[in-house]
Amino acid sequence: MSFNRVPKSNRLHIVIFGRMNVGKSSIVNLISGQETSIVSNVPGTTTDVVEKTMELLPIGPIVLTDTAGLNDPTDLGKTRIEKTQKFFDIMDVAVFVMEAGVFNDEDKNILVKLLEKSKYKNIPLIVIINKMDLVDKEALQNSILKIENFIIQKRLTNSNFKLEYKILNFSAPTKYHEKRNFYIDNFKKALIDITSKDFFKSDTILGDLINRNDTIILIIPIDNEAPKGRLILPQVQIIRDILDNDAINIVVKETQYLEAINRLKEYPKLVVCDSQIVDFMVENTPIGIFCTTFSILFARYKTNKEVFQKYIQGANQLDKLKNGDKILISEACTHHAIDDDIGRIKIPKWIREYTKKESLIFEVKSGYDFPQNLDDYALIIQCGSCMINKSLTVARTTKAIEKGIPISNYGMIISKCKGQHIFNRVLEKFL
Repeated sequence: MSFNRVPKSNRLHIVIFGRMNVGKSSIVNLISGQETSIVSNVPGTTTDVVEKTMELLPIGPIVLTDTAGLNDPTDLGKTRIEKTQKFFDIMDVAVFVMEAGVFNDEDKNILVKLLEKSKYKNIPLIVIINKMDLVDKEALQNSILKIENFIIQKRLTNSNFKLEYKILNFSAPTKYHEKRNFYIDNFKKALIDITSKDFFKSDTILGDLINRNDTIILIIPIDNEAPKGRLILPQVQIIRDILDNDAINIVVKETQYLEAINRLKEYPKLVVCDSQIVDFMVENTPIGIFCTTFSILFARYKTNKEVFQKYIQGANQLDKLKNGDKILISEACTHHAIDDDIGRIKIPKWIREYTKKESLIFEVKSGYDFPQNLDDYALIIQCGSCMINKSLTVARTTKAIEKGIPISNYGMIISKCKGQHIFNRVLEKFL
């Protein structure tokens, strides 16, 4: 089977839903070619969300998410279902799995939830009718017709409902199944057919800011928070983006920056730094050279124009904070916090110094944890979002905006704390 679209660097998050024991885990294992999820005939075997990151060519990097059954009747069922429902905000594609020959009220309730989310977020849907080998052709065809009629009826009752969906037949007992490649090819074709063409466009972090053969300097501190033997993800992705745009990339530590810029015959087109040294960069970069931070570039990359402007407005909320105000620090990644941790120690310290408000209250949430109730917060500060996708970043921001809660991101908040002239300088291309 041949495909026409080009793989991209952004990860496609595919979240698999369904009631218990319909074969969700078997499908994850079949697609991944590994025993990613535990498979058993016992209902409720998948008790927690399982994620598998892999390369699915020609689509590119994907994250397959196997969720617990949304009809779990056990004592822990409510907690499992709540955790599963968090992935409604993460998914780029929803996959609903059902058994061939069965389309009961539990299936319908789950599908309705997915259709509602799909309607508001334009999330495409793949319906997989699994265990087709256990029924005859007539029962299989009947399952297809029931699903088609159910979705069509939902679309007819809402003229604004423009759902992209595909229905596939599967038999996924094992990764060694003789028809594995056939099923995977059908799955990939369905993904390509229903996924927005915008997703398959060549995405760029800073390509719209530079031209071919421009020189870009990246200032990367090697400190206690730098991972041993490698660079962090935003730095690596920006290096690749510069190369993809045929520009010239110079990577230095802050101690080498002045030497590097003095050696150049012409000034660089752009300088990018880690937010923690933004004041050093601005003070040592000649006027006329655009300079910004990795985190601010990722704020553009992981959101949209509306959200990005809300981030800028949110940073200005620092000037309005009062003693006793509660601030949420939202980290996308989970890591062991060090004594000088950026989210837990440095940002609160800088904010207190800038605002001169010592009794501000800071609360940190990591990974996929994000409060359902935002009413108590005077400000939300999202990290650079390098470990979560655009869908989740925008969903979090939208919840804040709907509640009227100011929201910004690490790079903008740190720049603001370092001084208004620094804040203006790193945003001059975007204001």
